[in-house]
Order: sequence, then C-alpha cells, then structure tokens
Amino acid sequence: MATALTGENDQEAWSALVQDVRTAVLLAMRNGRPFGSHVPYVFGSDWTRAYLHLSRLALHTQHLLTDPRVSLFIAEPDEPGENPLAVRRMNLQDHAAPLHLMHRRMATSGSDTCRGFPKLR
Repeated sequence: MATALTGENDQEAWSALVQDVRTAVLLAMRNGRPFGSHVPYVFGSDWTRAYLHLSRLALHTQHLLTDPRVSLFIAEPDEPGENPLAVRRMNLQDHAAPLHLMHRRMATSGSDTCRGFPKLR
C-alpha cells in the first residue's frame, strides 16, 4: 500500500508531479454529466490557483460558462510492468472563473505561467 503524504513532503511531491505532467484532464458538467478533455495547466506561485489555457470556442469552456463546477485530474503516465493503481496523481475540485483581460495579460506574461508551452504565448 502507498505511504500517505505528510505535510512535510506534500509540496515536494506535488511540485514533482506537475513538473513531470504538462496536461491534465479537465472535467466540466454537461447537462448534469461529467465532460472531460485534456488541457494545459499551471499553478500560481502560491498554489492557490490553477490556470488553464482554454479556447472560448471549446465545448468545455462553454460548459464551464454555464456551470462553473470543475475537477482537474493530474496523473503520471502508466508504465508497463508497474502497478497502474500506484501512479502519482491528484484530483482537485472547485469552481472555474474566467480571467479578466488585464489579469490574462499578467498571467501569460510571466515565464512560469507559460513554461513548457512556448506556442501558447
């Protein structure tokens, strides 16, 4: 059985996971049912916010504008010969909110926000 994370190593474990995994599964509600898609993400410097790069034309964005309940699932890939139930993963739930234009510019101007996604700038 996997060892539970303690307060001392939580931040290190989550940081390592998000450095290794560049996209997450975004789950939004569509007519009362979960609707999932892969999205690029980054966390704010204090880990209180996750920023997702979404198109206004995408179905998941339209669903979030209708119902802001959201889940973000981040997991390392399964490797052959390894226990698929033991992969590092996190599942976060909250409510989504669009960034206002000024905040969008500030969020995308920093190198940390667009790390690993030079084509998104």
